[in-house]
Amino acid sequence: MFARILVGYDGSFEAQAALRLALELARHDDGARVTAVAVAHLPRAPATVGEVHEERQVQEARCRQWLAAAVAYAHDCDQRIDTQTVLGRTAPALVRAAVQQEADLLVVGAARRRMPWARLRRCSTTAVARAAPCPVLIAHR
Repeated sequence: MFARILVGYDGSFEAQAALRLALELARHDDGARVTAVAVAHLPRAPATVGEVHEERQVQEARCRQWLAAAVAYAHDCDQRIDTQTVLGRTAPALVRAAVQQEADLLVVGAARRRMPWARLRRCSTTAVARAAPCPVLIAHR
C-alpha cells in the first residue's frame, strides 16, 4: 500500500511515536521503505555569514544525533531505515522532502502544546497536513 514512508524526526517523544508507527506500517507492507527526515533550522535574522555557517554545523550535528538514534531503534526492531537531513523551517522542509522522495505517506508526531500561547500559532503538524502532497498520519504518543 505504501512503498515510500517519510517520518519527520526530531528525537522528541512525539517523533519517536511517529517512527514506531511508520516502522509498524512498513513491517506489514512488505518492501516499504522508511526514511527518517530531520530538519536543521537556520537563524531567521543572522548577523553574519559566519553565524549562519556556525549554526548550520550545530543544527546538522544535532540532526545526526537524532537520526543515529532513529537508525538504532529501527535496528532494534530488525528493520532498516534511510535518513535525510534538510534545511529550513519544519513544515515546508518536510513537504519539500515528501515531494522530492515521492512519498506515499508522511508520518509526523502530534504537536506539542506546552505553552498557553502556542494555540495562537499555527503549528508545524497542521501546516504539514495542509500542504503535503500525500496522506499525512499524525502519531500521538
